[in-house]
Amino acid sequence: MTIEKRVKNLETQVKELQDAFFTSQRNLVPTTAKVDSTANKVDSMTPYTASKTAYIGDTEITFMDVPEGNMTVYLNKPYTVDRDGSIVTIYFEALEEVTDITISIIGG
Repeated sequence: MTIEKRVKNLETQVKELQDAFFTSQRNLVPTTAKVDSTANKVDSMTPYTASKTAYIGDTEITFMDVPEGNMTVYLNKPYTVDRDGSIVTIYFEALEEVTDITISIIGG
């Protein structure tokens, strides 16, 4: 086989590889868009959570920059919630022990 023929064969192979690569990239576009869309849905379903520690004698705790949505408060005693925009204050009777208070927001 002459050098000229070998170079021609190599050029043909390179062109075929380039064509296959570009075809595979075009085929990935819908898959990438689908993955991006799914990731956005997961982000919107992932709840916002925040926790703070309340200390002995505390009667309230305030969370700042809380997003809108359905809120769940995790506190093992009676409480009330006051929301003013993105500020959420949880009121409760004076604590007799240090307690972690968590809020979770879903949706928005």
